Amino acid sequence: MDGLRRLAHRIRKSFRRGEAGFAIIIVLAALLMLSVLGAASLLLMVSSLKGAVNMRPEERAFQVAESGLYVAHSRIVNNEVKALIADSGALMGGEYSVEMQPKSGSATEYIVTSEGSYVEGGTTYRRKIQEEVYYSGDQAFDAMRNYLFFAGRDLNLNATELLNLSIPIYINGDIRAEEDMNISCRPSASVGDGLVINGDVEGKNSVSVTAAPSIGGVRVSINGDIRAGDALKPAGTGTVNLNADGGWILFFYIKSVINAARLNNIYCTTLNQTKGSSDDEINLGTRVNQCGVQKIYIPKPNMDYYKAIAIDQGNYTDGDVSLSGNIKDVGGSSATVYYCTGNMTLNGFAWNQPSMNGVFVCEGNFTANSTLQFSAASKFQVIAKGNATFNNAWSFGSGASTNEHFFWAGNDVNFDLGMFASQKLQVTALRDVNVSSNGELFSTSVVNYKTPEIDVSGFPIDLRITNWKELPSE
Repeated sequence: MDGLRRLAHRIRKSFRRGEAGFAIIIVLAALLMLSVLGAASLLLMVSSLKGAVNMRPEERAFQVAESGLYVAHSRIVNNEVKALIADSGALMGGEYSVEMQPKSGSATEYIVTSEGSYVEGGTTYRRKIQEEVYYSGDQAFDAMRNYLFFAGRDLNLNATELLNLSIPIYINGDIRAEEDMNISCRPSASVGDGLVINGDVEGKNSVSVTAAPSIGGVRVSINGDIRAGDALKPAGTGTVNLNADGGWILFFYIKSVINAARLNNIYCTTLNQTKGSSDDEINLGTRVNQCGVQKIYIPKPNMDYYKAIAIDQGNYTDGDVSLSGNIKDVGGSSATVYYCTGNMTLNGFAWNQPSMNGVFVCEGNFTANSTLQFSAASKFQVIAKGNATFNNAWSFGSGASTNEHFFWAGNDVNFDLGMFASQKLQVTALRDVNVSSNGELFSTSVVNYKTPEIDVSGFPIDLRITNWKELPSE
């Protein structure tokens, strides 16, 4: 206390001698030194505590065990885990040993167990972790690379053109519904072939085929297998319904015909056949009394990936956007990407040069209206979180037969077959695919399957941890 009084007395004397500035400098310097010392002490304390936690040997052992899990993940992704295998190594001053194996009865799930050890002060510390991993591998692309039309719920194919004179609609590729497959050929008037499917027809719940014109008769042919029913969960699934119902022209009855996998197999647990008349025909292939639809994987897009490209190209819109007119290629040798956070609408849209690659991505609904014109060898892709709807028919310009189309929707995809006559197409929807062919005098159409050329970064295959726990160390 006497020391403080003397310091105060000296400061007062300094002021009296006109040395106020010097005194203030002394006080400020003292405060600065105290602040620096306090901050340094606090930082040292926090650093010491943090170091104490991180350097705990049991924590080091845990980190080493986690590193072993990452080694297992890389081997799973590289498709190396066909049976039980083991691996070991040294990391972070410790050692790990990891076992990985496919889960019983599954081709996409794995069990990984990793133990890490760390030695300190002559004592060995151990931690063990076990997790279940889901990784579909390139099977994740099966929906897109195997099916012309793929529906996460129902696939509704309605051929209801006004007049059909033995000019069928051809669908060249396999089609699949995760719930119900509904195929209906109901032209207003017909005297011959109406619909030909050159591929397998699959419905995980059921498959229904109807040939019933208003006037005359019509033929529906499925030149592939018919598969109904969930092979993994067969209870309550596996129904095939076939309905042939012809009609009259003046005084003549013209039969309807369904050729149901005549040279192939029909997999189902229940087969129902109905005819409008004894003249109608249902020609069957070989009946296999079992459910025939296997599990499949549906990839989902990385929206942020496409958003980043669109921003870089100046094609990003926050909210709804409407595009029309002649749009130039701004993507160079790669794709031109348009992205919006709302609904996207194309009105009278055209690519202005051949071999253009356009990707139209929206977080809402996608709608195409009026005429769409593409130069030859163009690629046209649509990715929508909502619905993808094409209110167009018979609208593509010259060179359309060389174009390729890919549509992915988080909800439904809706379009008319006439729009894609003689073109290459692949459609994937997480809900329904609604395909029509109506309103035209002669609704002839040939639609061909083509595996979409997508950017793998846009549809990544994720490795997921479905279960995690720590086990007692031995």
